[in-house]
Formats: sequence, structure tokens, C-alpha cells
Amino acid sequence: LKEEDYRRQAGRQAARGRSQLKEGLEKLGFQVYPSDVNFLLFRAPESWEGERLKRELLKRGILIRGCGNFKGLDPSFYRVCVRLPQENEELLKAIREIVEEGSKT
Repeated sequence: LKEEDYRRQAGRQAARGRSQLKEGLEKLGFQVYPSDVNFLLFRAPESWEGERLKRELLKRGILIRGCGNFKGLDPSFYRVCVRLPQENEELLKAIREIVEEGSKT
């Protein structure tokens, strides 16, 4: 806590990553809920079958948190951690591929 510069830098990096993920997910049709921490809660479109995104990402070696067992939420809700820009982009790329595959069927 005494490392003020590190704390400020980490906070700025987390805010940029949060914005990167939020904008990317919204462009792909997901509803993203406001956040001030290093996690984002988002919801898949209603046309998606519950936990589909989680299953498809797992096939690609990416694990996200399904929130269907959270009080008041259903299987269309997910939570992801804000990571470094490159990792955030890898997640968004994988989700983009899943969205594109789904639009072909």
C-alpha cells in the first residue's frame, strides 16, 4: 500500500483492461454490467442456450465463470477477470469466433 506509483499504475491498467473487455463484449452482442473491480459480469443474448459460451470456450482451453448458480442470475450470466491487454484480446477473439460460428448455423 505504500507503493503509490505502483498502485496508481495498476489501477490505470485495470481500468483500460476493463474498458477493452466491456467494449469488445458489447460489440459482440453481450450485455455488460458496470464494474469498478477487475471482474466483469455479462449476459449472453437471449437466443443463446445456457452455458453455451462456457462450453465452447472450454473446448478452446479457456475457462470462464458461469454464474447460473448465483442468487438472482441464470445460466446466461458469466464473469471474467480483467487481464493484460493481450490476454483480453485472446478471450475476445475466441468469443468472436464462437459468435461467428453460431451465426452460420
